Amino acid sequence: QYSFIHKKSRIGDVMNIKVECWKCSNEHIISVEQSDHDDWQNGELIQDALHYLTEDERELLMSATCGECWDILFGEDEEELTNEF
Repeated sequence: QYSFIHKKSRIGDVMNIKVECWKCSNEHIISVEQSDHDDWQNGELIQDALHYLTEDERELLMSATCGECWDILFGEDEEELTNEF
């Protein structure tokens, strides 16, 4: 379980996870397949188990840090900067 998940509600096989960013306190809802979430919790890499989520969504699940705050804290991804040129 995650201390940063405040609410889980299940609709069929989809689990809606409410996550609050620890830095800005903005709330985000991320929808995942229950079985995929279980696979991640049981050791599968998050990028494999929840491949349909964006990098920002996966990071939010792992660290409770939203994409905007991540960029403020750590800067932009070098690969993204390289692709801009």
